[in-house]
Amino acid sequence: MEPVDDSLRDSSLVPASTPKMTEREPENTSRRRAVDRARVASLDVEISALEFALKALRAERKLAQEWLDAYIYPVLTLPNEITSAIFLRYLPPYPQRPSPSPPLFGDASPTTLGQICRQWRAVAHSTPALWRAIDFVDVDRDPVPDIARTWLQRSGALPISFQFAAATPSTSLFRREQMFSELLLHRSRWAYASINLPFNRLCDVVFRSSLRIDGVLQNLLQLDVFVAENGTLAPVGPLVAPSLRTVSLHVYGTFSSYEKLSKIMSIPWAQLTRLFLDELSPLLVVEILSRTRRLVSCRISLDDRGPGPLDDRGSSGSSLLQLERLETLVLGFSLHANFTEQGSFLALLRMPALQKLQIDQDFLPGDDDSRPTALETWIRGLNCSLQRLCVLDPRSSEERYRTVFSHIPQMEFNMYDEPIDSTHWGRWEF
Repeated sequence: MEPVDDSLRDSSLVPASTPKMTEREPENTSRRRAVDRARVASLDVEISALEFALKALRAERKLAQEWLDAYIYPVLTLPNEITSAIFLRYLPPYPQRPSPSPPLFGDASPTTLGQICRQWRAVAHSTPALWRAIDFVDVDRDPVPDIARTWLQRSGALPISFQFAAATPSTSLFRREQMFSELLLHRSRWAYASINLPFNRLCDVVFRSSLRIDGVLQNLLQLDVFVAENGTLAPVGPLVAPSLRTVSLHVYGTFSSYEKLSKIMSIPWAQLTRLFLDELSPLLVVEILSRTRRLVSCRISLDDRGPGPLDDRGSSGSSLLQLERLETLVLGFSLHANFTEQGSFLALLRMPALQKLQIDQDFLPGDDDSRPTALETWIRGLNCSLQRLCVLDPRSSEERYRTVFSHIPQMEFNMYDEPIDSTHWGRWEF
């Protein structure tokens, strides 16, 4: 081998004794061949060293991975029953979902619990109680029917609580109908149902639903329904619901008669003990109350639209509303009500067991100064032992009310747009 010139060495890349590759000479000279042979030998040495180092690293990695695989996170050592109980605490307590319900996706959704690891997914999917409260109002993902079907299947045979709206800005009405069809297949398991049935009347030109909420609903305890005379996705009734005790009825627009309302809302009124009538005319309220004589708690928001007036019902005879068991009554108006029949409405009520009354001051006749006395006269005529009185939007002085009602143990005042204290007046939102 010919000696290599020192100028060809580069100690930063190869040992000093190793020739450095130079630009290939145009001819295959003996000098060029010597340089290539030396470089190949040098690279073989470097490759062997790197392969040895790589082998050592792979061995170290394998050992570290074995340690990781052998490690069990403490939370994954919990029995599945304990993990399920923790998962249930992650959600709002049942049935106070919905409001809020666990969303179908994202934070506070059982779907998220199934995305952490394989073991958690198995536990979540095999815990029916995680899936028994469903919010179908703010669904903005397709395919919606598949979502409904999945949750309903995972809830097993448990009674379910749900919210549903026929009209949403993000999902087509036809998809909502498909999803509600899935819910109807499980109506025997409905326990707490909030159903917003009206949809945009423009849709009615091309959309006709054959759905109906009827039959035997043996688990139904509470029904919250929004209806409209025109454009309702699925009429309600006739129902056989032996456990149903609580109903909230919200009306969009107006109904021209109780007969029209009963075609869309036909339920066993007589067995109810708790009722919220929202934005109904006085005549429709009277028609319904005459069928609900077992009520213990009632909230009414009167509206001036719809059939009326109360005209010749008077304040005597069979026209009186005998609510013998009623203990709590909340009386108010819808935001746009503007009528003067409230006095006639009050004259129909007979509530000897009444203990708690919340009433808008505008229900009372006379001017602001005389209304405390008018209210006291009306309450005295009920022959009840009232324990708590709340006056909404009082324009008379609070001191005047306290003087007139000094015999009532609990006296309070509130504004119309302030939320109702559920501690004393019960929970009226679903």
